[in-house]
Amino acid sequence: MVLTVAGVSYSQSVATPEQVIQRIIEKGAFEGFDQKIIGDMGDAAAVVVTKIIAGKHPSSVNIDSTLVVLTNAFADPLLVNNASDRQPRTTMFVFQALEAELLFL
Repeated sequence: MVLTVAGVSYSQSVATPEQVIQRIIEKGAFEGFDQKIIGDMGDAAAVVVTKIIAGKHPSSVNIDSTLVVLTNAFADPLLVNNASDRQPRTTMFVFQALEAELLFL
């Protein structure tokens, strides 16, 4: 009975990639397990980043954290699940947007 409850408790605490990326960007906190969650996302991580930072003016800390997310999402492109996400199309758009934001800091 205790093992069952512990298993249910653990499975409820597993965060989605969207939640992990949002936490990293907003709090600047990157944990070791985060790499397992976002490491196979590739360009899909940039889509999530776009949703999180859309319409906001990120601080330099948010920008640094976003770069950490995108770097880790492409750590090994061969491990990216979706072949179309192995190319950084949306990621390049995010980089350009972040570069423009840096001009206003």
